Amino acid sequence: MRLWAIVGIFALAGCARFESKPVVPAETAARFEQRTLDYPALKTFLEKNLDRDLTHWPARSWDFETLTLAAFYYQSDLEVARAQWRVSQAEIKTAGDG
Repeated sequence: MRLWAIVGIFALAGCARFESKPVVPAETAARFEQRTLDYPALKTFLEKNLDRDLTHWPARSWDFETLTLAAFYYQSDLEVARAQWRVSQAEIKTAGDG
């Protein structure tokens, strides 16, 4: 029984990864300041999630729903998730080409 517990701990520990990334305040501030409400990819994201075309871009006025979606679009954890998803899609494609 004890052996299985040890094996389980090592198996779980093998799944964890840590990637050290230095924090550079100037770069972080620059990326933050680049986030605008007239970004073309944001328009595409909003159209897809609102299920309608946005005829005026940048939008003349913003309601709660569109501002919430904009906040969702620019949420940093989601940027990481999107990048990881693109990597996994590339890995799937690469595995299929072999």
